[in-house]
Amino acid sequence: MELFDVLDEKGRVIGKEKRSVVHKKGLLHRSVYFLVLDREFRILVNQRSMTKEFFKGYWSISLGGHPSSGESYEEAVKREVLEETGIKSKPFYIVDYKNFWLKRNREIAKVYGVFVDKNFRLDENEIKQGIFLAFKEAKTFLDGKKILPETGDMINIVKDFLKKNGKL
Repeated sequence: MELFDVLDEKGRVIGKEKRSVVHKKGLLHRSVYFLVLDREFRILVNQRSMTKEFFKGYWSISLGGHPSSGESYEEAVKREVLEETGIKSKPFYIVDYKNFWLKRNREIAKVYGVFVDKNFRLDENEIKQGIFLAFKEAKTFLDGKKILPETGDMINIVKDFLKKNGKL
């Protein structure tokens, strides 16, 4: 049974609840997102698996998951990166993010980045397919496709990150 920490509006833990209850009731909880980059700072554009709970087959530029109750954001993102991509490189923090796009999935999150390494592989239970594209190519590629609600925000986060690092 997967338990999530339930949060107040300031991000403080006020309880814990089953994943299914958190999503059914739209309780505020924690999440981690991560962007996979290659050494040329191209981003992994990915299509979700058809077995996902929400948005089966939708496209995104981020991956992610939820910290278990009591697990830190940093522990959760390391676990999620390894599970979904096999990457052992250390994720780096980019920005805090609040995802309130859906009533049933309200999240206070942290966004990380990770550089692809030789262990890279996509977990077919999570990701149907993926391709590395330069920022502008990724935006064009996603036009007209079914995308996750937060993808527009993630595009802006990537744009800011690339600008700060002199890659855009």
